[in-house]
Amino acid sequence: MVDTANTGGAARPRIALGLRENWQQFTLLVLINAFVGGMVGLERTLVPLIGSETFRLASTVAVTSFIISFGVVKAITNLVSGQLAEARRRWSWDGWSVCQCRS
Repeated sequence: MVDTANTGGAARPRIALGLRENWQQFTLLVLINAFVGGMVGLERTLVPLIGSETFRLASTVAVTSFIISFGVVKAITNLVSGQLAEARRRWSWDGWSVCQCRS
C-alpha cells in the first residue's frame, strides 16, 4: 500500500505492524537467536574442555581462569574490530562524498 496523505503528493510506503505482516523478519530474528544461543552453548561447553584436555589444566581454578582470560581476550578483540569497522565505514563515507562532489 502507498500512503499519499499529508506528504504533498509524494508516495511513501505504509508501515505495517504485526507478525502476519512481518513474518519474514520475525523468522529471521528467531533463526539468528537460535544460532547465537547455539554458539554461546558451544563456547560454554568447549572452552573448559579445551582448557582441561589440550592445555592439561587439572584444577577448577585453572580452568576458570582460562575461561575468564578467553572471555577478556575475546572482548578486547571484538572492541578493536568494531572500532576498525567503524573507521572503515567512515573512510568509505568520506570517499563516497568526495567522489560525489567531483562529479
